[in-house]
Amino acid sequence: MAIVIIAVVFGIGLGLAGGRRPPALAGRRVPWATLALAVAGAGCLLAGSAWLPVAVSGYLLLLGAAALEWRRMGTLLVAAGLLANLVVIAANGGMPVKGVPSGAADGRLHHGLAASDRLVGLSDVIRIPLLSVVASPGDVVLALGVAAVAYGWLRPRTRAAAT
Repeated sequence: MAIVIIAVVFGIGLGLAGGRRPPALAGRRVPWATLALAVAGAGCLLAGSAWLPVAVSGYLLLLGAAALEWRRMGTLLVAAGLLANLVVIAANGGMPVKGVPSGAADGRLHHGLAASDRLVGLSDVIRIPLLSVVASPGDVVLALGVAAVAYGWLRPRTRAAAT
């Protein structure tokens, strides 16, 4: 989760540093279907971390939200990261984590990397010491996508008309 929050801050910070600005929200169309799917998906992931079917449902809802917004900058990366994580979780009954003893639980949906785990290269194998976390390649792709979505949310500055 920390990696996604940092990605949002990074994307917005990069945009602001590059002269982009937040869009005017008044009068804008709210993508209610996308918002509903994203909130429901995030809720399932948070509440269902202890129960695999609910967590998988959360990923599917988030993928649905990404599919509705596929034209937006970064959304395809978000979908690719979510899908990579979903495949590993579904194949292993949870996300294997490198550095955790086999058979040990690390959180509610994570478990130690075991010899029987499949798609190990897509599991949590990337240690990020600065954040004290182990991330998956899907997490990294997801974070890049989230940063791009946050950056794309900002609008280029318009030039003032010459007088």
